[in-house]
Amino acid sequence: MTLIQANSFLIYPAEILIRKLTFAIQAIDSYTGKNALYPLNISISINHIRAYKNQSGYFIFTDLKEGIYSLLIESDFFFPVTKQIDTSYLDPKNPLIIIQLIPKPSYQFPENTTLVRGILYNVSGPVENASIKAHDRPFQTFSDERGEFAIFFNKIRQENIQLNIEKNSDTKIVDVEIKEGKTIYIGKISFP
Repeated sequence: MTLIQANSFLIYPAEILIRKLTFAIQAIDSYTGKNALYPLNISISINHIRAYKNQSGYFIFTDLKEGIYSLLIESDFFFPVTKQIDTSYLDPKNPLIIIQLIPKPSYQFPENTTLVRGILYNVSGPVENASIKAHDRPFQTFSDERGEFAIFFNKIRQENIQLNIEKNSDTKIVDVEIKEGKTIYIGKISFP
């Protein structure tokens, strides 16, 4: 490398590194509706290649061959996401994939969040990965490895809501009265 001296500063010829964007991930926190601020580990299965986070908050994969990749998103505060990405279907001028992340019960919800918290269990212990959805509402979450869940609501003042709990072919419906800005603990729920 040639060293050039200009005035009293040392200047090195720029090393130009060109990379081709294969795809970018925008990880959206479904609670805030904005880019997730909590730490995320985003990787693809081939050689466990990790994404690089750019200054705009996008997670970038570069210089991959066209193909199908298994994407994994992990975090202490969001449920994991696995998704198959076929790069041949992406727009080469804007290869952006937007993924909604669902908060785990460990997520640090603000104090005035409208929440329902509970724990699912059966004779074997905690029930993990059960789906909890609000009937006729877009709100959904899952139970974690301890059987805990936290489902948030917005634009609800006070209302009776049915929670539909499902895992495999088992279902259960739980009625809950929601109050704006309050966390409702419904305790342990025997499932199914």
